[in-house]
Amino acid sequence: MDQRNPGSRRGDGLLLDQVRLDAEVRRRGLTDKKLCELAGINPMLLSRARRGYRLRQQTIRALGDALFKQPVISGADLILAEPTA
Repeated sequence: MDQRNPGSRRGDGLLLDQVRLDAEVRRRGLTDKKLCELAGINPMLLSRARRGYRLRQQTIRALGDALFKQPVISGADLILAEPTA
């Protein structure tokens, strides 16, 4: 992977499930910016991942850990729209 390019469209890395991420972020009342802050990652990484770039396993883990630590807003599942692809 190019050292200047922290993500890659090909090669090593994991693709982000944007629909699933959006649903989990909404259920917790977070913004992408706040999620990145909680995960300790540069918001540019998430922005790039949303455009199809792959993320390293440690970045996916940091995002998942940050989401896991944030409680779901009580009743959010009852009123949020179903995710669409």
